[in-house]
Amino acid sequence: MDLKNKLLVLIFAVLATFINPNVFAQGHIIKKERPSYIRHIHEIVDQFTSDMSTYGLDCVGSGGSMPEDVVSIKVRLSACKHATISEARQLELIAVRRLADLVNSHERIRPFLREYPFGLDRIEVSISFQQPTGERFCDGSVDYVSSINGILYYAAYDEILNNIYDIASESIQEAIEKQQGENTL
Repeated sequence: MDLKNKLLVLIFAVLATFINPNVFAQGHIIKKERPSYIRHIHEIVDQFTSDMSTYGLDCVGSGGSMPEDVVSIKVRLSACKHATISEARQLELIAVRRLADLVNSHERIRPFLREYPFGLDRIEVSISFQQPTGERFCDGSVDYVSSINGILYYAAYDEILNNIYDIASESIQEAIEKQQGENTL
């Protein structure tokens, strides 16, 4: 191989390494193994999804922040129903508490948690509310509720602007206190 071809091969190898970091380590392809905690997260989310179906909630996505350990878990749910803030609050609290309970009671995930017990502020659940046809409610009712970093956010849909807008927010603790006197489900 002449010098020109050797140089082209070297350039290709360097570029391929930057394009795909799983390639080329001492001439062998490296296969990145999924961390074992990913399997445990799937078990937890599967159980959670099953539990939430009791409330008419379907899982439409999940994920989280898990660079080297489990920092947060996110699950997105959907409900084919109308919801007031009170109803959305109650469903959101049920979901956040249930997911936290499942995480904290799963013994094999514990060594991988950023902290144990895994706090409610590390659980991110969102619920979108829609009509059975898939259309959004345009009456100012809750379109979307989510818990992020220990805060519950409520949003409604504006049909004219084709956008959602905030209608309320509260800490999880405030939501729990308000919910204690309510019984909407």
